[in-house]
Amino acid sequence: MRHVILVLFSIVLIAGCGPQKLTDEQIATEKKAIEGLITKFHSAYEAKDVAGITDLFSKGELMFFGTDSAEVLKNASDVQKEFKADSELVGSAKLGTTRNLSIQVASMGDLASAVYEVPADIVIGGKSSHALIRFAMTFKKENNVWKIVQVEVAFATTGQSSAELVEKMKAAKKK
Repeated sequence: MRHVILVLFSIVLIAGCGPQKLTDEQIATEKKAIEGLITKFHSAYEAKDVAGITDLFSKGELMFFGTDSAEVLKNASDVQKEFKADSELVGSAKLGTTRNLSIQVASMGDLASAVYEVPADIVIGGKSSHALIRFAMTFKKENNVWKIVQVEVAFATTGQSSAELVEKMKAAKKK
């Protein structure tokens, strides 16, 4: 009987020591941490701080899809190389206020994702342009610190949505 009680106590103890789901308050805190990481990413990009950007990414497995088909980054070394090239190419970049931000945090608090868009004023080769950049990012906790493990970047177009193109097609047929 004593062994049965000891076994049951051990099972309860082990089960109770496992990972616990985060409370709503803890999830809100993690969302603020992710938002802060996004702000650091933007600030480092504007400052051409390649080391600062690289430090935000996982040193392990990662995947980053840039705006060009050749921009497929699979590790921290790739990130460093690509952002070094970006810092040489881009004369200056000013990223505006993040908008349409949606952050999801896993209930265990070890994985999160964010999607958002940010207006940007960028100078390349002396030419200024304004763009709306959309990001999708995944974050993973490594040694209790959020790190970026996945990114997809896209430049949003204007006047090219499916609804707008259908209207243009209909108008062209009427002519």
